[in-house]
Amino acid sequence: MVKSCCLTFLLVAAACLGSATPGRLGREIVKAELSDAMACTDPLADRTAPDDRPNAYMIMIGPFTAKRAYKKWLYAALALTSALASHGSTADVLVLMAQSGKGGAAVHALPEEEALLSRNGVHWRYVSAPYGNSGFHMGHFKVWAWQHTEYARIQLLDADLLPLVNMDRFFDFGEALDSDFVGCPGKLSVLNAGWFVLRPSCHHFEAMTQILKADGHAGWDKEVGWGHALPRWVSSEGVVMKGGWDFFDAHGNQGHMYSYFLFEAKDLTLIYADGVRAYSNGSLAGEEQVLSLMAAHDPKAATDLRAQLYGAYPCPFPLKIKERAYIHFTGNLKPWTKHAPSNPQFKLWYDAVTRSGDVVLERDIFNDAQ
Repeated sequence: MVKSCCLTFLLVAAACLGSATPGRLGREIVKAELSDAMACTDPLADRTAPDDRPNAYMIMIGPFTAKRAYKKWLYAALALTSALASHGSTADVLVLMAQSGKGGAAVHALPEEEALLSRNGVHWRYVSAPYGNSGFHMGHFKVWAWQHTEYARIQLLDADLLPLVNMDRFFDFGEALDSDFVGCPGKLSVLNAGWFVLRPSCHHFEAMTQILKADGHAGWDKEVGWGHALPRWVSSEGVVMKGGWDFFDAHGNQGHMYSYFLFEAKDLTLIYADGVRAYSNGSLAGEEQVLSLMAAHDPKAATDLRAQLYGAYPCPFPLKIKERAYIHFTGNLKPWTKHAPSNPQFKLWYDAVTRSGDVVLERDIFNDAQ
């Protein structure tokens, strides 16, 4: 659990909560300069020291506006949290509540909505576009996860996921996958950002936000994207795709994260159906087939890692893999947009969101008066 009085990143006017009770995290700043909100403290400058920090799941919801279209997504966060707990997870859950950035007064959840999150074990934090750039893609708000260095590892999940297993298994892949970014390739994009694992880092947070601020090193275009030419990439289906930054979400958070961890951080690991590919020299030519290399010198470790990854596959593609870590309710039809208890996957979501007794479907979600 979060130790609320010991968070290393507490800033101006951040009140000590006095206990580990879920609720608003200490980074919520009142009357602070924007530069203060961007501040970051790395508690583990010495990477050789033992790391006893907890882990966390993070979910981004937004934008928060006066229309309050975000409301049913809060129930999605509750369902996700409930599902994780039911499978035995012990990690924190934190919701990043994205402000619209279009001027006017900041919009927060209603007090009763915040209380609902708190009662169900969810922490939250209101966030604005890094450096106040309101033109950022909503997905870019996920970059705030790297600032939360009070955690050892973070799994960043889309809110419309429903875990089917205890996903705590993905916080630690051992030395073989000791990467700052472990994620999934996309079918039509270099990444699928619905699930990935990151190591919080002030260095990464600052570097990534600076690149966003500059829209790439010298301005974004389809030739050099976020500052580097991309000769090719490999889709989730194993297809070698043409080079350039002309694919789905290339200018969004998927292209931004892929470019940064491939070319800048030189620490990108992607999970494919046929193995794990690691890139550590700033080039796709430096690809390493992790499982194959492991099998050559430590067959048992390779077998264990394969079981960890493919016993409940954490990536959405390819669809041919049946054993999955979660359901992803993609598209416009969600369990909270249409009451369909005959749909077995929707039924799992209804069971999760109502498990605590705090939510009644007919009253809270499918009430036409809302």
